[in-house]
Parts: sequence; structure tokens; C-alpha cells
Amino acid sequence: MKKLKIKFTKCIQDSQIYGSTNEHMMSRIFMEVDGKQYTCDIRQPHGSNFSFENDPIEVDPPANLQPLMNYEQFRNAVEEYYRNLFGKEGAFVKIAAMSAKNIRMKNNTANSVKEVEIDMSGFEGGW
Repeated sequence: MKKLKIKFTKCIQDSQIYGSTNEHMMSRIFMEVDGKQYTCDIRQPHGSNFSFENDPIEVDPPANLQPLMNYEQFRNAVEEYYRNLFGKEGAFVKIAAMSAKNIRMKNNTANSVKEVEIDMSGFEGGW
């Protein structure tokens, strides 16, 4: 199976520029594939009881890459990258369950590099 190498480089979290509202946090992930720059938008529901830690993240992959990649592996890689930066165990912003409520931080930019490999689609082996 051929692999697609992705280098995540930056995340802008909860950006009003990209469409965040009080219902959903929109964030943008920046990446490189074969020396070209791409972005993907992710959408995560706001909620109580830290639902953002467990609720699935909607991932909108770059249109030009979507036909080339295994979407499920890409979505999982993006979600892992994001959750490693922001959340209960986040390296950039660590949000723990405290007595504080209704805290919202906007437009956080995390410059963090992570490289992953996912399967390319359309190259399944025959028998």
C-alpha cells in the first residue's frame, strides 16, 4: 500500500475568521504534503461537561488531497494532532475540569510540527 506523508505545521484554534460561533469552534490545521501547503478546517461542538474532549471532530480535508487519501486515517491523524495541542492533556493549552465555567479562548495559534503517514486510496492490491 502506498503511503501519503503529511507534515502538520500549525493550528489556529477557535478562529472567528474561519467561522467559529457559540455553537461550534472552527479551527484550521496547516500542513505540507510533497512540499505543497494545504489547510483543512475542523469543527467541534461547544458543550458542557467538557464534551469537546470526547465528541467527534468534523474534519473537512483539502479538496485536492481527498481523492488521494484514506479519509478515516486522515481524520484520525488530524483529531490526534488537535487534541494533543488543546484539551485536558494539551501541550499548547491544557484545559482541566475546574470550578471555572464558560471560559473561551479564541484565535490560539500553535506552531507544532508532527509528521504522519496514511494510506493512499486507489492503490489497493489485487489478487
